[in-house]
Amino acid sequence: MIRFFRPLTSMSLMLDHALFGSSAVGYHLTSLLLWVCLLATLHWTYRGLGLSGGLALAALAFFAVSSSAVLPVAWLANRNTLLEVVFTVGAVGVAGRACCAASVAGALLLAVLAALCKESGIVAFPLVAAGLLAARHAGRFRRPAWADVGMITALLLAVAHLAFLALAGYGTKSLFYASPWGDPVRFATQLGINASTGMLSLASPFPSDLVAIMPALVPGAVALSVVVVVPLAVWIWRAAADHPTRGLLGLWCVLSVLPQGAPPPSDRLWLGAAVGCSGLFALAAARALGPGQTRGSRRAGIALVASAGVASAFFVLVQELAIGQMSRDLRATILAADVGPTEVGRRDLFVLQADNALIPISMASTLAIEAGDENLRVWLMQTGRRALEWKRVDERTFELASRDHPFLTDMFEIVYLAEPVDPVVGATWDTELFTVTALEFDDEGGLLRFRWQFADDLDPVRSRFLVPRDGRLTAIEPPAVGETLTLESVVPQNPFTP
Repeated sequence: MIRFFRPLTSMSLMLDHALFGSSAVGYHLTSLLLWVCLLATLHWTYRGLGLSGGLALAALAFFAVSSSAVLPVAWLANRNTLLEVVFTVGAVGVAGRACCAASVAGALLLAVLAALCKESGIVAFPLVAAGLLAARHAGRFRRPAWADVGMITALLLAVAHLAFLALAGYGTKSLFYASPWGDPVRFATQLGINASTGMLSLASPFPSDLVAIMPALVPGAVALSVVVVVPLAVWIWRAAADHPTRGLLGLWCVLSVLPQGAPPPSDRLWLGAAVGCSGLFALAAARALGPGQTRGSRRAGIALVASAGVASAFFVLVQELAIGQMSRDLRATILAADVGPTEVGRRDLFVLQADNALIPISMASTLAIEAGDENLRVWLMQTGRRALEWKRVDERTFELASRDHPFLTDMFEIVYLAEPVDPVVGATWDTELFTVTALEFDDEGGLLRFRWQFADDLDPVRSRFLVPRDGRLTAIEPPAVGETLTLESVVPQNPFTP
């Protein structure tokens, strides 16, 4: 079960749909406009928090070339992150300049809007409290009591919002996402992996998404993060010691990381943390490259600019081009799929194998929008590239066996699982068209073979079994009764796709 509370994001996408219909151009234009708005608001917020003009521009430059922004801006499904960070940055900016009751109310309102965009928007409340505290110490308030009321209200709103999410049933019960109140141990473990690899990705061109695609890299990536990030963080913190904004920027980094233990590692999780980190990067680099510094300090500053600035900017460009090409290839593959004649009406597509998991889970929506074909039902026998043995038992019954790793273990397959499948031979699951029966498990409880039995005879025109052939999903004839068809594992065209 996955229940997100993101009403403002949903309204944004509904508005896009009302304005642009099925044209993706308008949706992407909205995201680009939000990105420009975020950059402008962030510069204004950095200045309001006490960074000089040069430091604010340097921090903005570090932020702009961070890979954390690639997916929130380019991937429409990640609009929630972009909107949440826009409102959080605005809330802190208003809080840092607050001087009266009206400005306190404005900061709190923007924090509420951030929380309505995405669950991690809850960090806006304590950040607003920190911003109000900074404004109070700076002597901005004519009546300091308003700052105290604002800080207490912000913290109470954070507690109330968290309680609402938990008590109302929002959160996740999925092997893909871990909820802090539903599965705290797995959430904490995932948070440790995400935080270490995420901080490495913010300070360098290392993509934490690579760890999600290739889980075998997790131990090495975490070890590298500890070896590199911890000393770097200590050096940055000391280098920025003489600036009063250091504490708030550090708090921004830490608070933005804490909610991110639910999904697998991804650069898209760190857009909020990049705000605080980029400010600290600018402070540390300016101090290290300023007059009177040691040779070691200057070298560290140059390395920081080269890694988090120049190298990251180059990687972001490469990443954007790669995602664009991957999206075009994905679209072309789906539109070229052998889905049968539209005039026969409803067709059931049984995807036996795919070049990557994004193809089968995107087929129905892409064909409906791009080709206007809404009569397709896509059934995923797996989302992966496994080698298979496909046997036909009788006219209505098939068996499917994996020749390598178990079913229901790939990254996008576990999204649909609230808990591991019990290794019970004979367990059944019913669907609209057929019943699935578990037949074989490995020693660790992984499903290796299952049977699916149709309630009615198959219509050879309306029922199509798809496998990758020559860059497209091609319909193949099922084996005859009593025969077994061997399907070799699929060699991906792009190894960096899930």
